[in-house]
Amino acid sequence: MEKKQLKFGIVPKLLVCILLPLNVVLIIMGVFLGMQTSKTVDQIMSQELNAETESAANEVEAFFKQYYGISECLAATQIVRDTTTEETEGGITAHNLYGSLLETIKLVQQDNAEDINYIWIANFKTGELVQSDGTVYAPEQIDFDTRSWYKLVMEQQTTITTEAYLSLNGETVVTVTSPVFFNNEIVGAVGIDVNMQHITQILSEVVVGENGYIGLYDRNNQVVYSPDDTLINANVQDVGYSDNIKNAIINRENVQAARYTRSGNEYYGSTQSIDSVGCVVLGVMPVSEFTAYTYSMMNTLVIGIIASGVLLAIICVFIALSITKPLKRLDEAVKKLADGELDVAVDTKGRDEVAEVGANVARIVNRLKEYILYIDEISAVLNQIGTGDLVFNLQQEYLGEFAKIKDSLLHIRNTLTDTLTSISKSAEQVNAGAEQIANGSHALAQGATEQASSVQELSSSVQELSEQAMEEAGKAVEAGKFLEQIQKEVEKSNSQMETM
Repeated sequence: MEKKQLKFGIVPKLLVCILLPLNVVLIIMGVFLGMQTSKTVDQIMSQELNAETESAANEVEAFFKQYYGISECLAATQIVRDTTTEETEGGITAHNLYGSLLETIKLVQQDNAEDINYIWIANFKTGELVQSDGTVYAPEQIDFDTRSWYKLVMEQQTTITTEAYLSLNGETVVTVTSPVFFNNEIVGAVGIDVNMQHITQILSEVVVGENGYIGLYDRNNQVVYSPDDTLINANVQDVGYSDNIKNAIINRENVQAARYTRSGNEYYGSTQSIDSVGCVVLGVMPVSEFTAYTYSMMNTLVIGIIASGVLLAIICVFIALSITKPLKRLDEAVKKLADGELDVAVDTKGRDEVAEVGANVARIVNRLKEYILYIDEISAVLNQIGTGDLVFNLQQEYLGEFAKIKDSLLHIRNTLTDTLTSISKSAEQVNAGAEQIANGSHALAQGATEQASSVQELSSSVQELSEQAMEEAGKAVEAGKFLEQIQKEVEKSNSQMETM
């Protein structure tokens, strides 16, 4: 019994030899694409976070710059210089320009009442301070040395912004202070107490991504603004930041999309230092949101790879079946041909190589069917020849190697015809010779009869003429020999006639 071998067909070959490498390539490409996508998405999210942080920093800087401008303009006016450099008996209120000074700062404050609580002028020589509401603080009521704005102005000798503090009415306030110079000496200062309600409102409307926010820290690292009200005015040291972001705020570093923790929660943050104002802006985005797009892209990529693998498998199976089905039909047809059955149908649909093979197999089948006709005709002709009938015609074309058989049959027909014609002619000649021999034999027979009669006459003559018998005896002996010879010739002729 023939041992059946395991088959490794086209479908498994396509799946193993094509689909498996393709899936490996897809996975490798997916890994690299995922890494690149993750990196690109992280860059995009970082850019968004950095851009929102920078935008918020620009908003804060622009907000303070306008009050820097007001403060510096007031410090440069003649009326402020005169009232801060000239000592008048009775104090600043006794100065002839006091009324104009007070009216000026009142108008400026009223024009910016939304953001400015007070504008004040400090005279360092007299130790007095005049507010836009008309309140005048005497030297015994105010000590400039204890004021942070005084220390900063004297150190930096330029317009500064103080740390945030709570006003008497509970508002968060920052003071913008510009020095008043006379003969390159600071003789006074112009201060603007700016409440932070407006800027915090602006910052609260800034949304980083979907759930992120902006935080603002002053020069003393206090929280000026945060969506979490419990953090307002708290120091960054006490907020619970991880060291990386805490140090970035304290050291006024510009950090881009740093991952940090606060109170156990993870965030991404970017810091932007506003050196001219002395503030730091922190842009915050939750890690879940920062990585959400990456996870979404990765999930989409994984689903795409899986879908592509399934689609490739379906395509490979479809292609394999489109090849194997015609091949199976051809295999069945070839098996029938191998078993001697020529009445088979071969499907030759399609335009591929399999269809061409099928067409060629169909041609082979048709040719074999023609060969059957050849064989049937040859068999019939041979049977006809066997019966002695040499008159036949070949109706088939006998293409290919069968043309030799046709030529051989025609040659046999012509040769046998010529041979039988020669035999017929020879038979006629033999027949004519036999008739001649028969006629000669008949003549010899008549001669023998006549000689017998003569012998009888001679015998009677011998009896009558004994003397003549002696003389004729020799002749009789010779005649007897001659008769014996003739008898032999007749017998031979009779034998030849019987043989013919």
